[in-house]
Amino acid sequence: MDNQVETLVKRKPRFWRAYENKILIVLNITLVFVFLILLLYKVSTVPNVFVDEANYANEVVSFARFGTDIHGLHLPIYLSSVWGQGQSILYAIVDAPLVRWFGFSMVTLRVPFLLMNWLILCLLIFKVYQWSKSLRLTTMVNIALISSPWIFISSRWILDANIAPLMFMLATILFASGAMSKSKLLRIIDVLFGALFLSLTAYGYVAAWLYLPVVCVLYFIAFVKDDSFKIWEYIVSVAVILLVAVPIIVFAYRVNILKLTHATKFLFFDIPPLPANRVGSLINLRGPGLINRCMHNLVDGLLIYLGGNDYLQWNSVSPFGAVAPWLLIFAPVGMLGNLETMPKAIQLFRRLLTLNIVAFIPLALVVTPNYNHWNLLNIPLAILVGLGLFLCIQRFRETSIRLLFVLVPICTFAYFLPFGYFGVGTEGSFFENGLVRFRDVQKLNQTVTSSSDSSRLYVDSLSWKFMYFRMVQAPISHSMYLNRTGTKSDFSKKMGDFSRYGSLRDMSIFRGGTKGDFILRSSKEPMPGWKYCYSVTWNNVPQYLFKKSK
Repeated sequence: MDNQVETLVKRKPRFWRAYENKILIVLNITLVFVFLILLLYKVSTVPNVFVDEANYANEVVSFARFGTDIHGLHLPIYLSSVWGQGQSILYAIVDAPLVRWFGFSMVTLRVPFLLMNWLILCLLIFKVYQWSKSLRLTTMVNIALISSPWIFISSRWILDANIAPLMFMLATILFASGAMSKSKLLRIIDVLFGALFLSLTAYGYVAAWLYLPVVCVLYFIAFVKDDSFKIWEYIVSVAVILLVAVPIIVFAYRVNILKLTHATKFLFFDIPPLPANRVGSLINLRGPGLINRCMHNLVDGLLIYLGGNDYLQWNSVSPFGAVAPWLLIFAPVGMLGNLETMPKAIQLFRRLLTLNIVAFIPLALVVTPNYNHWNLLNIPLAILVGLGLFLCIQRFRETSIRLLFVLVPICTFAYFLPFGYFGVGTEGSFFENGLVRFRDVQKLNQTVTSSSDSSRLYVDSLSWKFMYFRMVQAPISHSMYLNRTGTKSDFSKKMGDFSRYGSLRDMSIFRGGTKGDFILRSSKEPMPGWKYCYSVTWNNVPQYLFKKSK
């Protein structure tokens, strides 16, 4: 009897390893598909529509219907957008064909980007397993990625700059794959496409053109040290990067240095001016005390990540941050911990992730911090957290402690999702009740257009509202856009600042209105001669619609 017990004890580890592997395979597959279901849940209505997303939707529709941006440019390197503030073009190129085929809706606007995020996440998890040969490590990286609040938030709505981290992560994966590949053909394919996606990062987030040179230098040093690539492969990759990135570099030079005031050409590309260029995303680079301002900016960024809140409600839910602060402590462990027993491929990938973060330091000194301005950090940080959790699990033998490392990120996300994002059990979160409801804009537009051709709707701050109405109306060309706004040219210091847009009128020109007109205001107090219709919520503020009856 004693011999039988002893035999079972000896066999238990081997049996457990086989059982553990099967469980982890099922768990990883389950996690990624459950995450996809959660990403798709209410994606057309939650979150409501942010002004940048409304502007971008109109650009996508214009490309889909007319083959130009809203200003009539056929091949713009960058989108000038409504006020000349600038938006990247990359996702519009991806989504416009789908909108052309299936029509515009919040589903056709958001779901392709959501699927891009999910597919790249799946590719990343697969490559981590391929490189590490460890299901435990793969599982912890998987858990760290899907429990990242920023990845979930940013995947469900369209902020143009958030495509850049996806391009950059693809480039990192491809360079790592190329360095490890034994096939000459696969190596050159990985190098070429890695260089391509690295360059496209700048088209997704224009500030990346300051980041990429540092990344390229650090990658070159890392690959030379490992003897990963041959000299001709370096030359080819640099040539591709320069070739693809030249147009965006020329654009940045003409807009930021030459202060372009009208649309120009570079080869067959259009270069639009940015009268309202988002210089607010940079600190003041002039005058004395620059070093002090840079250091303050860096510290502010660190505090935002460690504090779990960048104070922009559409970016984050306090205190969960981009990556939960209580999980961020594992990132240094993942960055510096001992992986000597792991395959060389995963060590190289870890080194590239570390270099990605180190390369961001110069940008962190001058770019004002929030989770979108610093979005190139968020995915590498989440992966390093997963590596750190894995190393801690390997360090501790107690089952209870190991379970703790697994359950903390899962429980964090399980609390964030219903209570922080969807607002279960409360009056609703910012993502449900804030910003502007698509269906409310449709209702307002239908009310006005079905009343009379001569009916007008008066609103406050028309320049910040008309893009929502344009989004729900039939597509219009560039010339029709100018006609509706009563302007003769696109690019000026007061670009996008007008008092009428079709049947919409700014409250500044309200002179009492005529019978059949509508007014949308924040007060519900009765108005003589005006009949109350209904209320909507606009940027979390109740707005009341009245119709002139006399």
